[in-house]
Amino acid sequence: MNRSSQIQTTVRLARRGLSCSAMALCLAATPALAQEAPSAKEEVDSADILVTAQKREQRLRDVGISATVLGEEAITDLGITNATDITRAVPNLKFNAYSSTQVVFNVRGVSQNDYGDQQEPPVAVYQDDSYASSINTASFPVFDLARVEALRGPQGTLFGRNATGGAVQFISNQPSDEFEGYVAATYGRYNQTILEGAVSSPLGDSAGLRVAGIYERDDGYIKHLVPGFKDLGANNHWAIRGILALEPSANFKARLTLRYAKASKERQAGLYSSEPACPNAEFQGEFEPVTLTCPYWVGFGVGAPGPGTTATGYRNDTITPTRGGTPWATEETSPSYVDRKLFGSTLRLQANFGDVEVISITDYQTL
Repeated sequence: MNRSSQIQTTVRLARRGLSCSAMALCLAATPALAQEAPSAKEEVDSADILVTAQKREQRLRDVGISATVLGEEAITDLGITNATDITRAVPNLKFNAYSSTQVVFNVRGVSQNDYGDQQEPPVAVYQDDSYASSINTASFPVFDLARVEALRGPQGTLFGRNATGGAVQFISNQPSDEFEGYVAATYGRYNQTILEGAVSSPLGDSAGLRVAGIYERDDGYIKHLVPGFKDLGANNHWAIRGILALEPSANFKARLTLRYAKASKERQAGLYSSEPACPNAEFQGEFEPVTLTCPYWVGFGVGAPGPGTTATGYRNDTITPTRGGTPWATEETSPSYVDRKLFGSTLRLQANFGDVEVISITDYQTL
């Protein structure tokens, strides 16, 4: 069982209206602004795509950073319901999943193989200004998004410590000026059921509220060969998010975002295949031929190895891919699942003092 929490506060000051002729001069002369919400859905989906790749709202064509942006329509068309689903649409972006909770994104080959809870990945992940400092918080349900921005290459001080590989931002739809909402349902293979919806409403002349949620469940696509055991690779989670926006004056804005996600005995995990191996002369593991009894495991005290078996004497060629078996089946002798609860809250305050703009972001997460 793992428990972790974090609280962080970031305060940024920037002189408004400055422009720079070179990227390096701009970053050195102007502290970065925190991200703004998209002005309108139409702007995100148009040719003049708005991004916050440099912590301030700009057109993508004006940003000197290699970036891929997925708008709201693309996210819906691709059926993206989890943070890792974006790898299907973003070039040079991959991920390693050690479990459904432990995810490390890989940008241009920059990643890490250590899946310890204490590790801070080289590709920074953000949810509406909230930085996922642990690999256990980099995977989450996504829904009611305005856009996703994937930035490739080192990000310097703009997107978190050690963001040497890149950054991924998930930006939610914000409260609207008029009452609106939607409900969407999806049913697919393996009894996949996805329910998603949102409702947004103004609260007087200076406030607005948006609440969105998602529920996803299926039976799993990895066949379990042990009678009575449920198939693996199954989703079983739900999440909700609320955003309260306040603008009491033209010079002050506040936004409070609350997020909660829960997975109960979710059987979603990284895929491991049964591959009997034996160390060679250099003590490196090699796939074991079906006729070989690995001498290293004989007398090891963990089982009775035989021809083509693992150290414990187990052999099932039907689920060993190198022997023509399928990787989409397992024969575990004990159930495996994940229980996870994730809560996050972010308070963003913005005040204008003439030519000076002050933005404060305070974030708290617990897992």
